[in-house]
Amino acid sequence: MNYQGEGSMLRNFDNTWFAWKWRIVGAFIGLIMAAPLFIMAVKADTMWGEVWHVERMLVNVNKNQNQQRCSIQRIPVYGEHYQQHGQGSSAGDLLGAMVLGGIFGHALSGNNDGAAAGAVLGALVQNDKANSQQSGRYIAGYEEREVCNIVTVPTTVKEYRYVVHWKKNNMRGHFFTRKKREVGEIVKVN
Repeated sequence: MNYQGEGSMLRNFDNTWFAWKWRIVGAFIGLIMAAPLFIMAVKADTMWGEVWHVERMLVNVNKNQNQQRCSIQRIPVYGEHYQQHGQGSSAGDLLGAMVLGGIFGHALSGNNDGAAAGAVLGALVQNDKANSQQSGRYIAGYEEREVCNIVTVPTTVKEYRYVVHWKKNNMRGHFFTRKKREVGEIVKVN
């Protein structure tokens, strides 16, 4: 095989694709031909028998049922307080914030410029805090109300179940079912 030049690479790709194409086609045809054999194998495992006796039994079955449960609960009652918009801080609040800000600014920087910056920052923080507290909710008291919820409760219920006895040639067996079967009926037994 000649590995030199661009043409040989293209030829090698064409040969590889040609081989893979036929492998894919062969696999597809093989699957189509094998499908009926698979279906026959599945049907061969299915065994049918004739019902010769049916017993009806009343059994206890555990089931979950939704029920409404109500109880008296203490529910909070909320009140609201309002503050006028734009009211801001009082002069005393601002002055106190400026003094504290000046003290902290001087302590951190060690000069009067830091004290001035701390005073301005303290006033701004106090004013912002006062303006952000415009309204609020608080618990004014409690009242007793009936509150109902849907809960899932496990319960025991009586239901009918059937024991179906079957036969096929010299084989016999039984199975349990919810569906009633009749004597002489042909049923699937596996």
